[in-house]
Amino acid sequence: MPNIALLFPEEYMLEIVSDMPSEIKNEIVFKKRIETVNAISEARNAINAGADIIVARGYQHVLIETYTSIPTVAIKFQAQEVGALIKKAKEMIKNKRPCIGLIAFPNMLGNLDMLEELFDVNLHVITINQIEECVLALKKLAQFNVDLIIGGNVICEEAEQMGYPTLLYKSTFESIYSAIEEARRISKAIEIEKQNVAQFTTVMDNSFSGIIKINKNHQIIAINNLAKSMLKNNDENAIGSDLFELVPEFDRNAVDKVLCGEHENYTTTISVKKQSWILLIAPIQYDDKITGAIISVQKLGGNIPKNNLSHMDIIKNGFVAEKTFKDIISIDDEMKEQIELAKIYALSSKPVLIYSGVGNQAEIFAEAIHNNSVRKACSFVTVDVDGLSDAQQVELIFGDLMGKDISKRTESAIARANHGTLFIKNIDKLSRQAQSQLLRSINFNKTRSTDIRSMDEFDARIIALSEKNLIKKIENNEFNLELFYQLHGLTLEIPYLKDRIEDLEYYFKVSIKELSKQYNKYLKISDDAIERIKEFSWPGNIVQLRSFCERVVVVADKRTIDGRVILKTYQQLYPDVLNDDSEKKLVIYKEHEARHLEDLMLKYNGNRKRIANELGISTTTLWRKLKKLGIDG
Repeated sequence: MPNIALLFPEEYMLEIVSDMPSEIKNEIVFKKRIETVNAISEARNAINAGADIIVARGYQHVLIETYTSIPTVAIKFQAQEVGALIKKAKEMIKNKRPCIGLIAFPNMLGNLDMLEELFDVNLHVITINQIEECVLALKKLAQFNVDLIIGGNVICEEAEQMGYPTLLYKSTFESIYSAIEEARRISKAIEIEKQNVAQFTTVMDNSFSGIIKINKNHQIIAINNLAKSMLKNNDENAIGSDLFELVPEFDRNAVDKVLCGEHENYTTTISVKKQSWILLIAPIQYDDKITGAIISVQKLGGNIPKNNLSHMDIIKNGFVAEKTFKDIISIDDEMKEQIELAKIYALSSKPVLIYSGVGNQAEIFAEAIHNNSVRKACSFVTVDVDGLSDAQQVELIFGDLMGKDISKRTESAIARANHGTLFIKNIDKLSRQAQSQLLRSINFNKTRSTDIRSMDEFDARIIALSEKNLIKKIENNEFNLELFYQLHGLTLEIPYLKDRIEDLEYYFKVSIKELSKQYNKYLKISDDAIERIKEFSWPGNIVQLRSFCERVVVVADKRTIDGRVILKTYQQLYPDVLNDDSEKKLVIYKEHEARHLEDLMLKYNGNRKRIANELGISTTTLWRKLKKLGIDG
């Protein structure tokens, strides 16, 4: 039940309340006529009497709201109340269209639109925030040549001293009743919120999941003990703190997409304190507006038994995935989408197929998926089947299936990856025999030895890498159709570096900076160098770019790396290979303009004047082009 206090400046207002229904009077625990100077102390008396909300008017309401923490409701003047005062003012003044001034606190005024037109008056309303502002407000109204002032006691006293006729505004039954009804609604809403908080706290404290409640500014407003275990230092003062300061592993972009309504909910995986977690983010909506989010986190683990290898054995044998999603840095939106997909795929134990060119962080993706999954504590084994015969591929992955020595099968890649992850590179080069055996392993978690021997049971998640789309292999009848469908469910397509211009520029600058520090050189990058690197295809992606940058830094003999250095180095490192009469020849990379100029140089035996005339440019411009493109005379 609401507990309402009434603190009014006039005795007649309390008398009005005595005529209200008993259900309202029963909810009033404190009522009193007060002086403005005593407003704050009387509000505290009301709180001590059990009030959980106060109804007041004018400056008294301003003081109580400012200097106490209790909820308050202001009595507002209804339009009909102000209209009655205007009608009385017209009777007093006798002017055909009088000019009336009204001074009030902002919390007192309702909608006064149309009053001028309805009553045929000029109405000037000035709001004040402190009672000391009333003299200045009266001086402003004097500029309008007002005929009468409407206000409270202090305002009317000051106006009368300045020679103005006045009308004291009075609250009617309607305005007081409306304010009390508003107080009742607010009080009930507060009580419901208290019950919700109590229920929410009970749910949080007894939940098997970590729960964090945040507002739209990422501030933590509720958190249970399990979620606290994720924080840097199990921070007991988490309430009010920024979510990403306490748990920097959380994806800000994902949280913001939920808070702005772009995602109805979001599920992903993260790794915090060497533990993998499932993360579910859902928005909190009120009146069709998102006011915050609930973040539910649950530990991944418990369902995957440890394999026979101890943790030290895993480390000694190199079966460790060291990379996480933090190691994949990208500005490109398409790349970010693939990263988010990969995090979601970590929730599953189904195979993942990665399409990627060489040197394009595919291995990091595979390790990050493993480290964000329930298999994190087990082996991560990598095999590359490129260049191996059919028999070698089968033996590498599955062991000697036809032999009698069982120990050889336990040394196979899939056995070493038991309960962990097996990363198969160049799966498009996998033989048909190995494809069939891999399909059987995926379908039944078993490796067939022979038709009469029992099967070895291994549980390894498969992550496969292919540079070429397997659909083409299917069309050429070079790949098992069922295996294709098994692999092609959870697919990642890592965009090439040449298509990620912002990433290309970022990795170029970072590589030059790191290598300059490594070789104790202070090098600057010119703008035309940045533009030049964007012209090349970089088929080897980040690995090729890093190697290229090392060459640039190592041989640099000037402090500035410009476009000419970039072009010359690229020409030297990556010549084209062309077939000419069944003989392969190296042809230095040249862009179209460079090749055209070289043809003209041969045509005119290096005569720059004749070349410039054909091109329609000056010899000076031609000289600059030749220098820029690294063409000798």
